[in-house]
Amino acid sequence: MKFDFHIHSKFSTDSKLEPEEIIEHAVSIGLDGIAITDHNTMDGFLAASKIKQDKLWIVAGQEISTEIGHVIALFADDFIEGRIFLDVIENIKSKNGLAVLAHPYKFPNCFLSDDVVEKVDAIEVFNYRNNLPFPFLENFKARKLADKFNIPGLASSDAHIIEDIGKALSVVTQEIDKTSNFDLKKAILDKQIEVQGKEISFLKTVERIINFK
Repeated sequence: MKFDFHIHSKFSTDSKLEPEEIIEHAVSIGLDGIAITDHNTMDGFLAASKIKQDKLWIVAGQEISTEIGHVIALFADDFIEGRIFLDVIENIKSKNGLAVLAHPYKFPNCFLSDDVVEKVDAIEVFNYRNNLPFPFLENFKARKLADKFNIPGLASSDAHIIEDIGKALSVVTQEIDKTSNFDLKKAILDKQIEVQGKEISFLKTVERIINFK
C-alpha cells in the first residue's frame, strides 16, 4: 500500500490546494492513503474526512511548528497544542498519535540534539522537496540519523502544489487491515515501510524560489 504522509492544503498559508482536489489527484495516481498535514491545524484532515469517497485512506495529520523545528503528528485524535518540542511530542503521544520528525536537516531542525531525536516515533528520511543547500545532502543525513538511533523512516512529498503529490512515498511491505489505524501504526513502528521517490531537481528548486512557488 502506497502512502504520502505529508501534504498541505489551503488550510496552510503556503498552499492553495482544496482537500477535494488532493483526494482526486491522489486516487488518480494510484495512492492508497494520504495525510493532509497543515501547519498548526488539523482542519485540512477534518475537511477531507467529510468528503464522501471510499478509495483513499485519509490519515489524521498536522504539522506542528516548534522552537527547534517541525513535527508531524499522524493519527492523533485531536489538535496538538503547544509549541515547545518536547511538550508537543508528549501531547501527540497522549492523543494516540505518532510523532514524526519532519525534514530534520531543513532549517531550523538542523540544531536538534540527540536527546530530542530519541523522543520521536519516526523520522522523515526522504522528503521530495529537500534539495538545499546541496542536492541529496538533507535526505542522506536524515537517513543516517534514523539509522543512528534505530528509528523508523518515512518518505513524503511535502506537497504544496498538486503536481508534487506522490513524488515520494512510504510503501507498506506487509499485509494490513485497510481500515485499521492500529495496523498501519504498527507497520510504521515495525519498520515495514519501503521508502520510494526521487528528489526534485536542483534547477526546479531554484526556479520555484524565483517564482515564489
